[in-house]
Amino acid sequence: MLESVASFLGLRASDLAANPAIAAIAASLQTILSAIRDLKQIQDRTTKGATRTKSELEAAIITGILKIGAALRAYATETKNYDLLAVVSFSDTIIKHLRDSDLADKARTLYEAAEPVVGSLGIYMVQQADINSLQQNVPAYLQALSGSRGVLNQTKQSTADIQLKLDEGRLLLKEKLDVYMQPYKTINATLYGEYLNARAIVDKAATHETKPLAEGDSPA
Repeated sequence: MLESVASFLGLRASDLAANPAIAAIAASLQTILSAIRDLKQIQDRTTKGATRTKSELEAAIITGILKIGAALRAYATETKNYDLLAVVSFSDTIIKHLRDSDLADKARTLYEAAEPVVGSLGIYMVQQADINSLQQNVPAYLQALSGSRGVLNQTKQSTADIQLKLDEGRLLLKEKLDVYMQPYKTINATLYGEYLNARAIVDKAATHETKPLAEGDSPA
């Protein structure tokens, strides 16, 4: 990546001091890299925070559905309430693989079915608090889903912004630094070879196909 060239310019600053333009390019490159790091930090914090909130609510809803569903199933079987039994005839696997909106709908169906018979569910380890918790988690979950979509859009924008900065850095190398480094090909072949090695890392990261440059070659 661009860090390899920035590192080279920093380590070899005294050897390149004859051309002030190279020092200016090094400063510009550091500014670009700093912007990229900031964008990546924002992207990581936003994505991790949204994913954690959604995952926690989803887990709580699934747990609530399975717990209340098991109680209703036992109650419906005991009372021969076949309509209710049809509502709660689902497996754990099906619930765990429901799509986001379907999971919310199933949760609503369960707490609405449980509410009228909650007084009879105590012996099956379900209380009013369990129903209330499931009911409260649904709108929070739907809000988290909406937030996740916003995070996705923000993440896409951050990725695009990072790519723009990478492109800016690569263009800076191609159109300016490569030109200023050409004289060193003759006057300091070792220094120029080090630059080619650092430069090759940038090219490889950009294309995943570029081969390392030999010392006699010029950067792309």
